[in-house]
Amino acid sequence: SPDRSNLKGGPLPTWIWGPDANQQYVLTYEFDGGSKNAWLKASSDNQMTLFVNGQRVASSDEWQQPVEVDIQKHLQPGKNVLRAEVANAGGIAAFACKLALSMPDDTVRYVVSNEKWSATEKSEPDQQVAIKSHGTMGVSPWGDVFSKPIGLVARDRDIFNVPDGFQVELLYTVP
Repeated sequence: SPDRSNLKGGPLPTWIWGPDANQQYVLTYEFDGGSKNAWLKASSDNQMTLFVNGQRVASSDEWQQPVEVDIQKHLQPGKNVLRAEVANAGGIAAFACKLALSMPDDTVRYVVSNEKWSATEKSEPDQQVAIKSHGTMGVSPWGDVFSKPIGLVARDRDIFNVPDGFQVELLYTVP
């Protein structure tokens, strides 16, 4: 998709986290909609679940393989909220994302992870904490994972919407 290729342009995202690498965080950012197409690319060392306006759009536990997802159907006119629930499995922790919004006038607006995002501890959602920056895309130890070829697009995997009281359980992963 030509609009998907917009992810290659624009500003570089910053690898961000909360103040404690061993804490689970909810990272959020508000942005204006009004786009005709919207593609999101994200990675987290180690785990993330992404939501747009409360709807789950992607998840991953492989920071080396960023997810890409078309989120246009989840956007609304006016304010929108991008939320990432992130967790670490030890060592250094960070999250990075880029959203490319193709506007009706053929311009492209970008939303990238940076210090302007909000962070709360998952266990204390009412208490905001400081964002910790680890540097822009390309910094060690992650390198530029966004430049690597993408495998499956997130809309093709990892999304299950089930009624209340039901759950999805992974029984086997093919090596």
